[in-house]
Amino acid sequence: MSTVRTAALIAAIALSALATGCAERITEVDASYTTPEGTADGSARLMLWADTPVPISTFSDVGNPPGPSDGDVLVGIEPLYRNGQGSVVSMLIDGSDANGFQMLRRAQNGGLEPLSDFVVQPTRKWVATQWESYRLIDRTPSGYSPASYIARGLVGGAITSASPLSNEAQVTRSTVPATLQFTANTATRGDSLIQLQWAPVTDAVGYWLHVYQFRSDATQDDRLDAAAPRPVFDGRVRDNLVAFVDSSVTSYRMGVSTTGIRLAYSPALIGRQYEVRITAVGANGELLAYTAGTTRTAIVSDETYIQFPSGAVTVDTSRPLSQ
Repeated sequence: MSTVRTAALIAAIALSALATGCAERITEVDASYTTPEGTADGSARLMLWADTPVPISTFSDVGNPPGPSDGDVLVGIEPLYRNGQGSVVSMLIDGSDANGFQMLRRAQNGGLEPLSDFVVQPTRKWVATQWESYRLIDRTPSGYSPASYIARGLVGGAITSASPLSNEAQVTRSTVPATLQFTANTATRGDSLIQLQWAPVTDAVGYWLHVYQFRSDATQDDRLDAAAPRPVFDGRVRDNLVAFVDSSVTSYRMGVSTTGIRLAYSPALIGRQYEVRITAVGANGELLAYTAGTTRTAIVSDETYIQFPSGAVTVDTSRPLSQ
């Protein structure tokens, strides 16, 4: 029973990801169409990565109450893909005047073609700073190597020579390793000015920093979704910090540091737990590494639970107990 229920849970998570995708392909592509109309805009930052599985460990629970305990038996480890092996996932974080984007990709002959027949709308808006995030998935890449994409913005619903163009982002790696090392303390001893610190990642040109708390309506599916690589998790969370710093920076203190670009900030509170995600980005817009994070447990039944790396380090701002 436990194996069936665990498999059903994983299958349900995978199916839920099908809500975001792309429409039918254009079959003939003009090989000479290699440069889209528009104007390069550095505030339209496109990032790509290959859909990377989250390892789901299933345990047979022999303890009481349900949950991890001595004697529990590891049944197996299964990779969970959010969108399907071979898919390319894109996230655009944009501070331009665009109010929607068209995603273009290079077809096998090198010409550009639309990835979808609809305008991509924001998945998150940071109203105070006028930045937005967009996300789209390509489940059947064209075969062009390396897989390459450009986002083009619409202003007032139209594409013109002034339409903001993102960088051309490329995917060259089959996975994004959860190897970025968070080196700051995870217990701040009553200090709400959370210190972020991490080991540098080879070939990184910068790092996305995201500090958040899950909202009360967040489900276990949301927590599994957050475990996968993404520069900013745009699900059911409250953002305390969304920022980008260049590769010379490997330390950032919330509420104090002013380096880089800050899209969102809300002070942390003492006595709370916060999720800290750090993601390294390469020169071609590809994600290079991210935090594996704290191991999370989900109870499947009285006899079974699963564990998985959360994708973010949990930082506790509780005061120390009095001596």
